Amino acid sequence: MSKSVGLIVSTNSACVWDCPNRPGLPALEKNGSGVDQWDIGYCYFGGITSWSPGGNTPNPPYSYSPVRLGKSQPSWCLAADSLLWYNNKWLVQTIAGRPPLYQNVPPHLASAGQAAGGNEVFCDGSVSWIKFQDMWRLTAYTGGEFSPTQIYFYQDPNASGFNSTLMSQLASLK
Repeated sequence: MSKSVGLIVSTNSACVWDCPNRPGLPALEKNGSGVDQWDIGYCYFGGITSWSPGGNTPNPPYSYSPVRLGKSQPSWCLAADSLLWYNNKWLVQTIAGRPPLYQNVPPHLASAGQAAGGNEVFCDGSVSWIKFQDMWRLTAYTGGEFSPTQIYFYQDPNASGFNSTLMSQLASLK
């Protein structure tokens, strides 16, 4: 498949493709528990069983992330470019001792340092460029030194079957 579009892969080991706007990735590092972990430069949404829109966990919890692909909607986001918002700013700084995961975020900038958008892959295998103004803070990373980190991405609320509570919150999650 890759040859048909002019991409020649020449490697004798496993490889991960990453956005060229995220130099230094993928990168192998030790996580907080001392275990090897790959930083791949995008947010992976598979297996998220509870979203926290705007940083708040709803009661009861809900999720529109693929836990089992056979039970997921084709339009659900599986992975997306990292658009991480922490402490009222994009998590863009080079932090001493931290991996490239936290650098060059967001990877695609518009004028004045604002996010332009990002690439997303969906459960049906399709990939789209999504403009930032179409994204929401649909979940957050909690725990660790950068908590909470708001994660921006897009899902089609109508095709994804968002519940009425989430639908009513969307305007405030821009």
